[in-house]
Amino acid sequence: VSVQHGTSSRQAWGMSVGQLAALLDALPLDLTYVENDGTIRYYNGNTHKVYPRDAGLIGRRVQDCHGMTCDARRQVDQILHLFASGGSTERVTVSREAGRTIHVRYVAVRGADGSCIGTLEVTQDVTHIVGHAAACPTGCGLARQPHENRGEVSAQMPREGA
Repeated sequence: VSVQHGTSSRQAWGMSVGQLAALLDALPLDLTYVENDGTIRYYNGNTHKVYPRDAGLIGRRVQDCHGMTCDARRQVDQILHLFASGGSTERVTVSREAGRTIHVRYVAVRGADGSCIGTLEVTQDVTHIVGHAAACPTGCGLARQPHENRGEVSAQMPREGA
């Protein structure tokens, strides 16, 4: 399948659209693509859903989803504006919900000219990862790499016992 990106075209690894969709659905992540105006245009259909989603989301404004509070809507609007203005490339949040640790990464999707054309939201339940790391005070061989600051804003989850 040939993928058009801006004015350039490239081969998408010799995959069909169906294969690419299956690959995205196999990821243990919720992927959602939101255009600059806040309209949801894509989400993957994985079986590891962090939050339930249905086909009715496509075409809706992201601000109208998740039974958002005014504060959540304000945060979404801030992220979309921040990315559109070129002020940042990603933002990360971590929260605890119903005994789970949820990691959400928002990534600015840029067109060929560098302008922001939308936002990719990547959501993952990382409870098992956090639990594994907490059970291994020496790191259990997990490599710790410094975080490259690219203008993102991160919310740090408090450590147990800290």
